[in-house]
Amino acid sequence: MDSKRYPMRTVSEATGLTAHVIRVWEKRYSAIVPFRTPKNHRLYSEEDVERLKLFKMAIESGQKISRIARLSNDDISDFIEERSSQDQSIDQPLFSRSQVVPLEEDQGSNETYQYHIDQCYKAT
Repeated sequence: MDSKRYPMRTVSEATGLTAHVIRVWEKRYSAIVPFRTPKNHRLYSEEDVERLKLFKMAIESGQKISRIARLSNDDISDFIEERSSQDQSIDQPLFSRSQVVPLEEDQGSNETYQYHIDQCYKAT
């Protein structure tokens, strides 16, 4: 077992999470269970710090803490990887240049306008 333990301030700085958020996740979701000193101060292990970092990444990728708090670190990592692969596919254009019909300046071309409106509906 790793004997290194870190106080809240150090963990907060290392993870980028506020002490308040860490305490709430601990109390509300049992996301982590830190070691307690005889004076009831929280001390966190390396595993706790890594788990909190995973939580932060998952939250930033759109997950909810209530959904991931009791999952294993591997499952959380899978969520993060899945989301990042989805984000990469979002960056791909919906249409190639050959599929886009240019708008004509002619006001009488209702078919062209309707085509573009239909494409907007499909995109959304």
